[in-house]
Amino acid sequence: MTTKGQSTKRSGGKKKTSIRPTFLDPDQIPVELEKLYPASVIDKIAEDTGFIKRKRTIQAVLFFWTIILEFGMNLQKTLSGLRRRYEEMSGEKIVISSWFERFTPELVNFMRELALYGLQQTINDSGRVLTDKLNRFKDVFIFDNSIVRVHQALAKRFPATR
Repeated sequence: MTTKGQSTKRSGGKKKTSIRPTFLDPDQIPVELEKLYPASVIDKIAEDTGFIKRKRTIQAVLFFWTIILEFGMNLQKTLSGLRRRYEEMSGEKIVISSWFERFTPELVNFMRELALYGLQQTINDSGRVLTDKLNRFKDVFIFDNSIVRVHQALAKRFPATR
């Protein structure tokens, strides 16, 4: 979903401007996703996170798209089903143990980094232009010193910091 169109409404004599979402043609979704996640970026993140140590049977790009596009409601619900779909997409047979051994902390890091990359790209492409003073900031951290009391059962695990 994109937000290109704008509509104007009158409410109580005041003019309100709202952004109206426009929907993508379902055939355009894979094209837009491939623009957001180019194969070169997926491969680089796979190497950086240690998900792919050497290029062999499992291809990071196909693995990523299999997980993203095939897992969910009314789609593949098992790891074996995902493996079969990967084999269909790649045209290569994969030993079951090789497939299952890919579900590691490195995969979690790989997927997390790709999610962060996608969010950052979406923010960068939102069209917002910051002033020079604000442009030098990447993140803003806000600290809160509120005191929260936890249940007695959790008090030993989360002791007070006073």
